[in-house]
Amino acid sequence: ECAPNADKFRTSDARYAALCLMMAGNEGRIVYDPSVLARSPVQSASDEFKKSEDRAVIRQMFAGSLSRQPLINTPLMKARDASGRPTVLILCEDIPRLERGGQAQRALSLITALDSDGYQVTVFPLNGGDGDRILNALDFPPTVEIMSHSNLGTLGSFLEDRPSCFSSVWILGTRTLQRSSPLLEQYAACLPERGIILDTNQLHSLEEHHRRLVGCNNDEVKLLADTAGELSAAWICQSIVASNDEEADVLRRLGYTHVHVLGHSLPEATMEIPDFDRRKGLLFAFPVLNSGDAVHDGLDWFMQNVMRKLDRLLPPDATMLIAGYRGERVDFTPYGRFRRIEALEDPSHLKDAYRDRRVLIAPTRVTGGKPYEVLAAASAGLPGVLGNNIFQQLNWAEGESALNGGTSDAERFAQSVASLYTDKELWTRLSAHARIQATTDASAEGFRLKICSIMADAMQENAVQGYVFAKKEAAQIPYILNPAPLNLEPQKRPEPDTEIPESDESPDTQTFSPRLGISFT
Repeated sequence: ECAPNADKFRTSDARYAALCLMMAGNEGRIVYDPSVLARSPVQSASDEFKKSEDRAVIRQMFAGSLSRQPLINTPLMKARDASGRPTVLILCEDIPRLERGGQAQRALSLITALDSDGYQVTVFPLNGGDGDRILNALDFPPTVEIMSHSNLGTLGSFLEDRPSCFSSVWILGTRTLQRSSPLLEQYAACLPERGIILDTNQLHSLEEHHRRLVGCNNDEVKLLADTAGELSAAWICQSIVASNDEEADVLRRLGYTHVHVLGHSLPEATMEIPDFDRRKGLLFAFPVLNSGDAVHDGLDWFMQNVMRKLDRLLPPDATMLIAGYRGERVDFTPYGRFRRIEALEDPSHLKDAYRDRRVLIAPTRVTGGKPYEVLAAASAGLPGVLGNNIFQQLNWAEGESALNGGTSDAERFAQSVASLYTDKELWTRLSAHARIQATTDASAEGFRLKICSIMADAMQENAVQGYVFAKKEAAQIPYILNPAPLNLEPQKRPEPDTEIPESDESPDTQTFSPRLGISFT
């Protein structure tokens, strides 16, 4: 039905080529799977003659579309680039996974938005892929190219194989920039003249500053110096994307001018929101990626200082579910000694927990960006008790969409949880406001438009002149702190092995995303 002239061709190759050309001419989309190879037997002289005849028929039938395609000996990546779609290279340390939430969720939202806006997206992980093709298919749009078999050691040859193929480069994280910048400078001739974007993915220097603030050490001079060091390679980027307004302010004080703030994107809620009486229990939904990280510290502080106070304030059946992604080296076993604690083994069920639980617990005292999980919970009508630092990142009004549990104030946090859990009128009011707040802060359309603005700014030829910041003495802390040094120290991740193991087979740096199919858009 799709190829009424199939009987004109003498080989199966020609029939498939004609089918693809017809589909492309009718706004179809062809996706190739590199793991599926079709091998033909040795060709005879008669077979070559048949192919020659088929080529003549195809050139006659599809003269219009073929006239806009590269010639036969055009390099592979140049031919692929001739589709007319703008191309974006996403550099990251690890392939973002939906189950990890947080910044990984934001990265996936970015990739999905770029893909839906007509960009051809290539994801290049410096640490290599995890080999999970099923998750690739579940987490990414089918046209996204994922370089699962590449790593930092192959980045140079990858860029060399694709000279001038990318119209933009989006770098996820300052550490990714630090590791890749020597190669980006070395192979600058293969990169676009403009369009290189650094997405800070939460500044490490700002997180360390917040750690010091927990102990009432407000050293802004050190914050600026540390941030300048973290961004030492950012001069090659035309635009910088911050996670929140505080981060953007620090960047501008350092003289960076093309600074943007990009939040999160949430799909529009379509399901019915369960009310107060149909919910029960507390929820901790945040990903703990590494032992001792900021989220782990907040949970540990809550367990050590708040949990026992809640025992006398909450009904006996009010349990606390610890959900979200948990890194392999993270151990929550000691927390199981508290009788109210439950564990969600499968993070994919987190969406159900947003609808079943009554109060979200967000005790993190140190955070560098807007927590995705707070917004996701709010969109499901789940209000929470948030640490003061999270309130600052979100710019929410206290007592409107959530309650403020303060900073290292165990009694205040426990009383806030108890009030929200037992006061139906308060809960209903906050739940309604939370849904509205999430719609405003994490609009999918607003997220897409912001990305378009960032891409356009990075392509501008004329830069906005910056200025030199003036160092100043530590400012007054704008809120009350109870000095409480962090109990957990983050464990250092081992440096990834960037060398390519010797093998008889060289890695395929031209691998497309592992999906197969033809669909209509």
